[in-house]
Amino acid sequence: MLLLLGNFAYGLSVTETTPFRRYMPEDGLGSGSVEVIHQDRHGFVWFGTQDGLSRFDGRVFKNFEHSPDDSYSIASGQVWAIEEDDEGNLWIASIGGLSFYNRAEERFYPFVGPSANSGSVSVERCTALHLDEDGVLWVGMAQGPLHRIDTKSGDVEPIYLDSGETEYRYADNVRSIKRDSFGQLWVGTLGAGLFVENDAG
Repeated sequence: MLLLLGNFAYGLSVTETTPFRRYMPEDGLGSGSVEVIHQDRHGFVWFGTQDGLSRFDGRVFKNFEHSPDDSYSIASGQVWAIEEDDEGNLWIASIGGLSFYNRAEERFYPFVGPSANSGSVSVERCTALHLDEDGVLWVGMAQGPLHRIDTKSGDVEPIYLDSGETEYRYADNVRSIKRDSFGQLWVGTLGAGLFVENDAG
């Protein structure tokens, strides 16, 4: 019986086709490698790709790429995460840094904010985002601590995830961030495990 079921499942995977349409760069998509998908409140679908950001209106793609000659272009590199605020503006995490997309202006602004400690902080090699309802943006990076950003004031607070290990004391390479229905923040890393806030309050 198990053998028959296995053969049946294998047969489906080989012979059945699914009703999907494929989009590639020749169709207007910015890149053939898509990392993240986000649909905004206006119905546009945004795709974070290996070469920037693509927006789809149901008919055509509009691509946003970094240009060294344009200070209002998106940060360079692969886009890993997209978050939308209450006004419909977007925060975009990419290897080149954190970008803020002003919808009304259709411009991108690189984020550089004052540190909660001292000096200034530029957030680079961003790999994960989570935006809380109160406007606090959590930013995960491929190298470095988790960052808590107050999007209203621009203040940045680095938060070190203590792995408890001797050789590599603090975990980095954050890949996912999510706050659950109980108010606890979960942070997933590459190789260093899963972290959760001890106190949601």
